[in-house]
Amino acid sequence: MRLIFFLLTFCFVISVKAQFNNSLDFDGINDYVNLNSVAPALTNENSFTVEFWIKANPIQEELWGVLFAINPITGYQNTLVFRMSGPGDGGPLNSVAINIPVGTTNNVVCGSINVLDNACHHVAYTYNNGINTLFIDGIFQGSLNLSFSLVSTDRYSLGQEFDEPMGTLSQFYKGSIDDLRIWNFAKSQEEIHGLMNQELIGTETGLLAYYNFNQGIAGGNNTAINALIDNSGNNQSGFFIGFSLNGTNSNFVEVICCDFYGNYQSETNQPFSLNTIVTNENCGNNDGSIDVSVPLVPNNYSFQWPSLNENDHFVQHLTAGTYNLIITDNQGCSIDTTILVTSSSASNVPAPEPQIYCQNDNADPLQLTPAAGGIIHWYSDSMMTNELSGNPIPSTSNSGTFYYYFAQEINECFSFVDSVEIIISPTIDVNIGNDTTLCYGESLPISLIGNYSSIEWSDASNSVDYSISSSGEYWVTVTSGACFASDTIVVNFYPKIDVSLGSDTSICNGSTISLSPEGMVGSYSWSTGETSPIIVVGLPGIYAVEVNVGGCTNSDTINVSLIPSVETVLLSDSVLCLDKTNVLSIIDSEWYQVAWNSASSGNSYTVPTSHPTSIIYEVSSVCEAIIDTIQLTYKDCECLLFIPNSFTPDGNEFNNSFQVISDCNLSYFQLMIFNRWGDLIFESQDINYLWDGTYNGVICPFGLYNWKVTYRPDVDSSETVEKYGHVNIIK
Repeated sequence: MRLIFFLLTFCFVISVKAQFNNSLDFDGINDYVNLNSVAPALTNENSFTVEFWIKANPIQEELWGVLFAINPITGYQNTLVFRMSGPGDGGPLNSVAINIPVGTTNNVVCGSINVLDNACHHVAYTYNNGINTLFIDGIFQGSLNLSFSLVSTDRYSLGQEFDEPMGTLSQFYKGSIDDLRIWNFAKSQEEIHGLMNQELIGTETGLLAYYNFNQGIAGGNNTAINALIDNSGNNQSGFFIGFSLNGTNSNFVEVICCDFYGNYQSETNQPFSLNTIVTNENCGNNDGSIDVSVPLVPNNYSFQWPSLNENDHFVQHLTAGTYNLIITDNQGCSIDTTILVTSSSASNVPAPEPQIYCQNDNADPLQLTPAAGGIIHWYSDSMMTNELSGNPIPSTSNSGTFYYYFAQEINECFSFVDSVEIIISPTIDVNIGNDTTLCYGESLPISLIGNYSSIEWSDASNSVDYSISSSGEYWVTVTSGACFASDTIVVNFYPKIDVSLGSDTSICNGSTISLSPEGMVGSYSWSTGETSPIIVVGLPGIYAVEVNVGGCTNSDTINVSLIPSVETVLLSDSVLCLDKTNVLSIIDSEWYQVAWNSASSGNSYTVPTSHPTSIIYEVSSVCEAIIDTIQLTYKDCECLLFIPNSFTPDGNEFNNSFQVISDCNLSYFQLMIFNRWGDLIFESQDINYLWDGTYNGVICPFGLYNWKVTYRPDVDSSETVEKYGHVNIIK
């Protein structure tokens, strides 16, 4: 067996306290220190630190024994309480907590380190712009964000808090306190750790108050002392309340405890060194050993190996690994350290990167390159109970994460077991549907269903939703882990269905017309209910057809109108005027053509001045033609109007009004009268209505007034006539 010996020496140097190494003991009944002198120095401070050492009595007289508290001058509500932890704090009952109450709500940060172990512990609180942080033994315990303000009238106390009712002393702390320091800035964890085991000079930057408690005689009669000295030189002394200051409690006492590093603290310097001899394990034969000795005072120490359940300075039959050792001196102070036992076994082979496959893929054999003279062994388990032959090929039949284990053998020595991670991604599928044909103008929406890591369509787009609106072949490829899947779809579109019944048309009364979509082959649905490709109609109306070709449809409509009979426009016999130009007219229409006396054509005909007694004319359409004769008679059509040129609207019985008189019947009449400025002052369309010479009920001034008469005699072929003149109103 090959043995390798190491000589390791650990040296732990303790911190040395000052010549007067006192602390202050609190009896937990009525002892506390009034520190109100600190209030002005911390007024309106946005950051500060309070730190000190404690050795708490494991049996506290009250729950939540207060170490340090700030209370407002009025009321009992605390601003800050630095105390022992208790029920409801959310942490262990043997630690320290800070509480910033708001109303009836406690806002607590609770430590996790046991301080009721009859040992000394350093506690610190920092406030930095609303961030409240707790440290125990230089270790961060927690923080909360809650702001408060400090004023010069606040009450500061060490060892109790003011409680309800107002001003009541309560929650006294039992144990000792030493080395109280108050700073005007928030110390970092490194700054706390760096100075907590050293006494201060008192002139350090940012130090507001410093109480080292090195006053009087430890355990002696100190009743003549009534003030706690501020060693910072800032004259912020405290005052003892309730202390007996005589005897071994409620007085200055000697500090006897271990510091943060586990060293015994006393007034003398004791070196604490270890000699450690380690025999490393050989080839996994469990033959390592550790021998620890304390050369200076070997009989004052005990040894404990928690993982080995041994309590001797020498342990053997060890495998390679790290071993925890706790050494305790005769004062109960302990140091906790670890010692490493290595192995002369084969060196480790670096583990390869995880192998990733898709389910049911063909995996490659696992291969590692051993060191010179080495052999790689593969196992299915980390305990090396089931060795695999050769280079194993990972199974990909099931998805999940699996491990293959390996170790290197060199000269019958094995390295530590390591593993290769095999990740099998579950298979995936993608389906974008069957090949299809759509109608012109439609689109095919596709939405992928699945949790894919990447998507790629045939046009390089990568969205979950896709739309197809033109004919072609489309594909998509998706991936998830090491798996991928693809699908293809062919989409065609029917050509546009052009349905046309032609332009609107007309038919003769009693005739029919055939309607059919031009050049379309498919199924038909007519508005008449018929389904044949051709229908015959003989009535006017709007006809519609819908054509279905392969499930795609289109439609058209046609308006079929009836050509009117020419009988509806034939003329009746007429009486014409002898002294007028007489015109015969037939309704102007696209349906008809007219010929007059076989000589002229058109919808109108001017009767010759020879006054013929009859006119022969022909009216024809595409449906029929009729020759008709109209009988004509003539009469004198002249119509005379009698219009006076003056009247006297003076109220007597003669010539009081203006009236137009006609010798014939009129089909239309209008009289309008204007004053000299052209204003309309009278209007009537009744020839029998008289103007009384007034306007708005007032007799008009005498003088000339213009009139306009528009009329049309009630005679065939008469035209509208306009006449103008004036009438004179006289007195």
